[in-house]
Amino acid sequence: METQGERLKFARKAAGYESAAALARRMSGIHDSTVRAHEADARGITSKRARQYASTLKVPANWILYGGDDGPDETAGPPPRRAEIIEIGKDEYASIAIYPSRAAAGAGAVANDTEVGRVLFRLQWLRSVSRAPLDRLGVIEVDGDSMEPALRSGDHVLVDTTETRPRRKDGLYVLRADDGLQVKRVSAHPVNGLLTIASDNPAYQTYPDIKPGAIEVLGRVIWLGRRV
Repeated sequence: METQGERLKFARKAAGYESAAALARRMSGIHDSTVRAHEADARGITSKRARQYASTLKVPANWILYGGDDGPDETAGPPPRRAEIIEIGKDEYASIAIYPSRAAAGAGAVANDTEVGRVLFRLQWLRSVSRAPLDRLGVIEVDGDSMEPALRSGDHVLVDTTETRPRRKDGLYVLRADDGLQVKRVSAHPVNGLLTIASDNPAYQTYPDIKPGAIEVLGRVIWLGRRV
């Protein structure tokens, strides 16, 4: 990478920012047109601006300005995409990752952390149901019948991965099992704090008196999407 613009663009993508606009939104006092101009080498990057980029992108400012061997690993694979805010008309929408891991509502399914797509949620609505950082939200698919009628196989659920303590709030949680992920109804005893892990389908076993540390909770289900 010979130019400041090439290095800046590489660092932006390595940090997970899909566009100049996404990076500009993360920083204060800079417009996306400025980022694009810097990346195109249409405008030189000052030392002050390089330090701002460096702070956000976690690279040395001198590397942005002059190059060298201190930049991001050029052989590394693509990073996870960050959640982005997209303007459509007068409304703002959050772009949330969809993961191929089928959250088993039954026997289990293999988890996979590579996203397969994106779904847009109106930001105003999203903030009414969760205050989590957008990149701590994800959509996964339900597989199995253990949570019927609440959840059906093929349903998609939005998961808030900041909510991992069922003792604070009963509800539907995504749990990591030996063979994948499972969505279960988890409730806490009001006195001893022990958990009950249950399926809505009575054909499946309920597990009472589970110590909170005995299970790995990945997040709480905050939305259900279903094909009609």
